[in-house]
Amino acid sequence: MRLYHILFILIGLCVTSAKAQVHIKNQHYIQLNVGGYDKLIPDLDCYFIQAEYGSYNKKLNSSGVAVLYSKKFSSNLIPVEKFQVSLKKDVNVFSSANLTSTFKILGSVNFGYESLNRDKKYIDQDLISNKSGFILGLGTGVEYEFTPIVIGTRVTYNFLSDYQKFTTYPYLGIKFHLR
Repeated sequence: MRLYHILFILIGLCVTSAKAQVHIKNQHYIQLNVGGYDKLIPDLDCYFIQAEYGSYNKKLNSSGVAVLYSKKFSSNLIPVEKFQVSLKKDVNVFSSANLTSTFKILGSVNFGYESLNRDKKYIDQDLISNKSGFILGLGTGVEYEFTPIVIGTRVTYNFLSDYQKFTTYPYLGIKFHLR
């Protein structure tokens, strides 16, 4: 069974327990996202997992912190992994009258570590860099939420990365509002 089949089953089970939640000012939430790392549909060789904690303000914009782990293989089959923490801000562009559906624009500042080949030495003429290192970047994206299901995509620009400057994360997630 593929990873995205398992994801849909898990989200289906969580949706029944989450029910229809609404966005309330000053409310906190936890959001779990799974998606592809520079790929639309994730698989066991190319995926990312993100957990996010945040809260809404009076206009239902949100801010929070997220942790991310991503893994993929480069074009020459070298494993690339990222461990990242993001400080994020979401701006609510549209919300339904009953506050169960929203469309948001996302922004983030990202700090992390990018591991190439798990820091093992290798020789390849096509590789841009053969070393791991710290990354710092900015991110943006869009997100549609029909509570509790979230669909979105994020793009990050990594200033310090020697391997890949731009990264794309399309994802499917689930959000739990805390009381």
